[in-house]
Amino acid sequence: MGNLSSPAESVAQSVRRRASHGGETDTNTLHILSWNIDGLCGQFTNERAAVVCDVIDERKPEVVYLQEIVGPTWNLLTKRLGNAYFLYRDEEIATSWHYFCVLLIRKNSAVVPKSNHPEILRFPESQQKRYLIQMRVNFRGIPILLLTSHLESLVRYAGERKNQLRTCFRIMKEELGR
Repeated sequence: MGNLSSPAESVAQSVRRRASHGGETDTNTLHILSWNIDGLCGQFTNERAAVVCDVIDERKPEVVYLQEIVGPTWNLLTKRLGNAYFLYRDEEIATSWHYFCVLLIRKNSAVVPKSNHPEILRFPESQQKRYLIQMRVNFRGIPILLLTSHLESLVRYAGERKNQLRTCFRIMKEELGR
């Protein structure tokens, strides 16, 4: 018989395969990792989150955008990555809603936050407590506005999702005019 693996090992292999990359590390390149870790899918959530932490730890991107974080995965992230990364979220939504998004910025890297706290823009018409995390940083002396969100899901909320995306585009356009 072939080599059979447990479901958790299969999840780990799948996560690592999706995160694999080739090439040399370029110190002039801003490395950003974005990942919906599917925290709402209760099956293997902790295993998936642990492998995500492994990948972040191995690749050491300066910036990480994570979606669908739930309480147990937040605890794992802070425990595993809290010494190496600043972790930002909307505290009110994170403590009152069942999932949220997170921005991580690697400490002691070329990305330097201009503030200790991100700007949070809550989408007022959101039915799913969606918000935009905005953080002004400098990368090698270049000012950058980092944005991350998890836009409204499902077909019935397509109109709101489009409004949220337009808001993000407006903010980016305004930033270009600064």
